[in-house]
Amino acid sequence: MILNTSYPQLSFEQLPNAVSALFHMVERLETNIQEHFGAVVAPERPISPEKAAELLNMKLPTLYAKVRQGLIPHYKPSGGLYFFPSELIEWVKKGRIKTTAEIQAEARKGLRRG
Repeated sequence: MILNTSYPQLSFEQLPNAVSALFHMVERLETNIQEHFGAVVAPERPISPEKAAELLNMKLPTLYAKVRQGLIPHYKPSGGLYFFPSELIEWVKKGRIKTTAEIQAEARKGLRRG
């Protein structure tokens, strides 16, 4: 699509439709740029134990206990203790418990195969 460099005179009533069209054009441009160049992601920064405990909604001593037990992903360069938010969120997701409905649906699916 070639951009039209002449700007039409819009009435007040036409403005909402024009703005909506512009938003859709910008969305398509963003999608095209992301597809062509890949999503630009800023590097993730590590967080402190206090922020990690807050993110996980747990008390700081509980977090330290999980670190000592080797249950939670963490980093200890030069004696400091750091966490990456994405790793903590993945750790939480790995502990997901299936609902009763999901278990029942899997059992029914397994019975049909057998």
